[in-house]
Amino acid sequence: MTVFVFITYDNLQNIQAERNLPLGVTEVELTNWTKTREPEEIGDGEKKMNSHSDRVELNEGISSEDVESIDGLYKSGNGYLNLTNINYVTSSSDKLDNVDENVEQSTQKVTGNKVLRAFLNSGSSIQLINYNIGDLHGYLKSDKPINWNDEGKVTWNLHTCVDPKNKVNSVELRMISASFNITSEQIRLLQNGNAYAVLGVPAENEYGFEPIMPYNDMVSVFLNGIATSINYECRPVTQSCKLNKFTINYKTTKSNYCWDKTYHQNLSSHTDGHHIHMDTLSGGNKGELTPLDLRNWLRKDKNNIDILIGNYITNSNQKNISCGFSKINLYIIEKPKIDVTMKLYKYKNGQVVYFDENYRPTKGDEVYVRIDIKNTSDNYTLKNTNFSRTGRSNQDNITVQMSPDNFIYNGNNITDDIRCYINEDFKNKYKIDALKSLQPKGVLTIMSDKMKYTVGDTNIKYKQIRLSGNISVNYIRDEFKFISAEKIITASISDEGGILEIKCSVENDDGLSEESFLINVESDKDFSNLSIKPGETYMLKNLSINDSYYINLVVPQDYEIVDSETYQGSSQNKINLSQMEAQNYTGKIEIQLKKKNNPYFYKNKQGKININVLDKSKDL
Repeated sequence: MTVFVFITYDNLQNIQAERNLPLGVTEVELTNWTKTREPEEIGDGEKKMNSHSDRVELNEGISSEDVESIDGLYKSGNGYLNLTNINYVTSSSDKLDNVDENVEQSTQKVTGNKVLRAFLNSGSSIQLINYNIGDLHGYLKSDKPINWNDEGKVTWNLHTCVDPKNKVNSVELRMISASFNITSEQIRLLQNGNAYAVLGVPAENEYGFEPIMPYNDMVSVFLNGIATSINYECRPVTQSCKLNKFTINYKTTKSNYCWDKTYHQNLSSHTDGHHIHMDTLSGGNKGELTPLDLRNWLRKDKNNIDILIGNYITNSNQKNISCGFSKINLYIIEKPKIDVTMKLYKYKNGQVVYFDENYRPTKGDEVYVRIDIKNTSDNYTLKNTNFSRTGRSNQDNITVQMSPDNFIYNGNNITDDIRCYINEDFKNKYKIDALKSLQPKGVLTIMSDKMKYTVGDTNIKYKQIRLSGNISVNYIRDEFKFISAEKIITASISDEGGILEIKCSVENDDGLSEESFLINVESDKDFSNLSIKPGETYMLKNLSINDSYYINLVVPQDYEIVDSETYQGSSQNKINLSQMEAQNYTGKIEIQLKKKNNPYFYKNKQGKININVLDKSKDL
């Protein structure tokens, strides 16, 4: 029996749909592809290639008669060489001797959409070549669609030979262009910093794409007419130039940074294996997408991308290189979402009791620290979670470094003493290697009896215990790494760690007097009345160091105040404990009294007052 299979348009769409992308990744297709015309694509009656006049004879597979010789391709200005706008250059091709150059200038007009043979560089590290995107468009921009092969690749041949006199180097410049649309939802996601936008090629593997861009020998990417961070060359030749008058330092791609060398070289076989990794920077963090993230150059709705490609002609081996490009797309990759929190607790009757906003520890309390790591992502399982201290750790009260292999707390390795719990199931304990994997919406709790901290003056000053660092995870695939901005994690501390010491003394007192004096201590939030005997010191503890306190003695009629540095009878006596940091937030008040010379005239003398001292300390 013969079976016929008909593949319809709908079937083709389903086949394409089988290239599933990971959750959290959106493919934005680049369309309307065009490329600078090759000499063989240009018909009769038109020059097939443009060239600087000094290099017009350096031809490979093309007649010099078919090459436009351009005078004044570059002009000096502002300290660098500028590519001259195509409307202001003239052709020196086919000029006759003794002909007035002012006659029939229109016949010498240079036309664009052709390969441009140009300077490789200026030959000076000081005077760089500047290429403005508008001028590049004039020479290279095309409306000719690209004829991609079945693998989504396009190739071309070089038409420039090496200078036999070895005096000049050349580069052939081409431009590939496309457009794409970004939706309102996508631009909002990008502008809020919740996603990356990177270039890549479709791939028939489990991920559906590879974040690479094949090229050879030099490439610069413009988005909406602006030069981006993608400026690479496969060997250090150009090194530096200016794009839109901004200095560009070309980075060199190296195959030893490739994490899937065989597969990626297959995808870039038409460029001799050269390709850019959008998730790897030489010397940077392997797998991190931030350096080549394009979100800052994107806009809502239509976007235009121009890719400037240069092929070097520096030696005879260049004739054997493969030149081409791939049909790339833009990939919007949502960032992982991670929340790190810290809780403080103590043990009471063998049970864990947590502090909260209504029950906060204060100065001198010994507390235990609990750290929670929550994967708030909808799409990603987070792998190999790490937390590293930052350069600002001198501001921290607690320092933590953790990985699936180690846990360092305040400089001490307590890995073997760590206990982990998943999703607040405190019946099942795990070791620190639980950091290897955390499911979407999952919570990992880390505790240890060796994670202790004693609350000090700095904590009550800022009303918190603090630790900071960067958290890093792998996601989608082991090669992708997300590194968060610095996270500052805090737990609330009470600022009620201040102390007021009040002492009262009477001149010429023999210490036998049992008389007491009434003192009122008041703040915006509270007040206390103290009964103080001469010669004794009374303390008010657990006072807020951020409040101001007013101290007032109710002076008996037969006594008067002796002014001192800490208390005066003629003014309002105020103390700010926040200014007593050097004294451990302890304010000292000494009130001096003396009996009046003739107490006979004072009636209704103040009798003894027996008021209990109000102590705000708490039993924690």
